[in-house]
Amino acid sequence: MINRRHTMLGRPVAVCGLSAVAAVVLLLASCDWICCTDGCDCEPEAFRIYIDSLAFVPPQPTAGDTLHVQFWGTVGTSTCYGFTHFEVTRQPFRVDVTAWGEHSCGFTCGDMMIYLRGEDLALFPLYEGELKIVVHQPGGEVLADSVVVIAAGLGARPN
Repeated sequence: MINRRHTMLGRPVAVCGLSAVAAVVLLLASCDWICCTDGCDCEPEAFRIYIDSLAFVPPQPTAGDTLHVQFWGTVGTSTCYGFTHFEVTRQPFRVDVTAWGEHSCGFTCGDMMIYLRGEDLALFPLYEGELKIVVHQPGGEVLADSVVVIAAGLGARPN
């Protein structure tokens, strides 16, 4: 007869404890085998994202408004790649932007292209004149575009 004070779920504690330990060991071993494809000691790696194009919304902003700059580009070739943030240096008539991503290692990743699809960067305030956007790409090259900010009150009025 089993002493009920030393049982768990109707089994002796020693047997139940041994089963739990075996399950934990098996779970940790499978995680090592499944998750650590790039090595378990690796750290996520930051990288610059290549920007293909950008768009301005609205296309003809007025001074004092907020301009939304939308970025398109290729982030990576698997689900281990992702966009993290924009690094922005702002001057009144020039904005330098670097799009940063991160490659996570130590996980099983699905094979698929990961894209930046209109990731938004809001710029405020705007000053009348030409605003130049300079995107710093991997390898040191740049993508540059500009938008003309018109004086407040000169834009098209809604009907």
